[in-house]
Amino acid sequence: MTKPLSEQLSDLSVRAKKAEEATAAAKNHAAESIEKREDEIQAAAAKRKATLDAQVAKTQEGIASSWNQMQDKLHSDVDQIRTKIDARQYQHDKKKALKAADDAEESATYAINYALDSIDYAEMAVLDAISARQTSNAM
Repeated sequence: MTKPLSEQLSDLSVRAKKAEEATAAAKNHAAESIEKREDEIQAAAAKRKATLDAQVAKTQEGIASSWNQMQDKLHSDVDQIRTKIDARQYQHDKKKALKAADDAEESATYAINYALDSIDYAEMAVLDAISARQTSNAM
């Protein structure tokens, strides 16, 4: 025997609430992922700078002052270039991610609208069933 229609609607309501909670949790997780990626980019730039500084420290012994100045400038320029590349790569990845997010949100909107229409249809069907049952009981 099937569940009463009121229980079926209750099950649908519970499922909709779970979807709402999962969506909220995913939104928070996504923000954490974005922050994590930003931290990774900053850590990578700091690591590269530390590596370059270590290389400069090793080579400074016995090298003329002008050579050290030239290398310092070169390392600074390389670090700046790498930072710019990382930033551009991040922006490119971010643009792709934003496009994917927009597409996913649009799909989710369609799915939610479909679910809302389904709930409306389910409610109308339940009302029709109730009406039919009342009519048959009145006979």
